[in-house]
Amino acid sequence: MSVRLTRQSQGLLQAWICGSCTPIRNFAAENQTDKQQNNKCTIMLRGLPYKATAADVLRFFKDVDVLGGKDGVHLHARTMGTCFVDINKQDLAKAKKYNLREIGNRYIEILEENDFKRIYPGYTPPTPQEKGTLVKLKGLPFGCTKQDIATFFSGFEIATHGIMKPVKRHASLTGEAYVKFASKEIAEKALTRHNEYMGSRYINVYPTDALEVDHKMSVPEFTMSPPHAVFVHSRKSDLGKLYIEKLFSPCEPIHIHLSAADGIRLWQNGTAVVEFKTHSEALEAMSTADQKGSNEEFYLYSVEDK
Repeated sequence: MSVRLTRQSQGLLQAWICGSCTPIRNFAAENQTDKQQNNKCTIMLRGLPYKATAADVLRFFKDVDVLGGKDGVHLHARTMGTCFVDINKQDLAKAKKYNLREIGNRYIEILEENDFKRIYPGYTPPTPQEKGTLVKLKGLPFGCTKQDIATFFSGFEIATHGIMKPVKRHASLTGEAYVKFASKEIAEKALTRHNEYMGSRYINVYPTDALEVDHKMSVPEFTMSPPHAVFVHSRKSDLGKLYIEKLFSPCEPIHIHLSAADGIRLWQNGTAVVEFKTHSEALEAMSTADQKGSNEEFYLYSVEDK
């Protein structure tokens, strides 16, 4: 039996063979994806054992519909014992019944989205491009500068304002830092610097994520939550408000923290926390101060305005 093709059918067949025909869209798959997104809600688990895996979380939620299976379990900041899980909205009440049940010998706390957003107000989930781009450094020398860190990772492209140092309650610089790289692939290569030396100190390099960075970089005494601020570290023994205003001029801070009376008790002289109204103003102020070529170092403590 012979099959006759119309001229149009012949044209489509020829285009398909040549690879120039537009692929047929899988509307059924697209509709299924849209339906899952509409039915999705995210919960947070706290108190996980350090070695907990996605499979452990799925076994814990044995009768809860975790969307995407293992892909719906987002392990975050293992040092904090937290993760996010995408579940079906209809199973939220069922998932909450697992609150304070155990994984291993650890009691697991379950938080709804509204609750964990209050606890981590500055946290913004990473975009697919940003995921896996952060590393944590431990064991830094006390006088370590941004340039020292950039030199340590020489050859690896660091994102703009990608070097961050946490400030403790009294604004002391710790032996830790976080670095955001231009891509996940570069961050993975940067992990090969683990246990290499900076001066006489060997530096630990670990993968981390935005949740841990937000937790370590937050300072509760800020006027705004989340804050839009720039941390200033200077070799000068004293920083005055007039000097700070001159550094950031023409940008105008809404608050300059230099002493306990200003809301933050600073750990040492030569440090300041300068707040601005918006994220864009903090970025502009930091860029302005950087361009003036002073001896101060500036660290961004701000998340994008929503």
